[in-house]
Amino acid sequence: MFRAVMGGSGMTAETVDFWSKVFELVAATDQWKNDYINKSALDGTYMGAEKFGLYSTENSEQLYQMGKKIGLFE
Repeated sequence: MFRAVMGGSGMTAETVDFWSKVFELVAATDQWKNDYINKSALDGTYMGAEKFGLYSTENSEQLYQMGKKIGLFE
């Protein structure tokens, strides 16, 4: 299961870029890796806005079925 932060569809490119850089910096810290990723047994891969957008588009049906299975969609 992935973890993601998503913004609204009306965000400017500058805002997307700003937050992408913030989360990239956070994901690179030892504190994030040790206190969150390792302790939670997660894969710490950071995708960024563009790469995650492609990932979610390519995997939209699988993601929908996962959401449906856990009750996100009725």
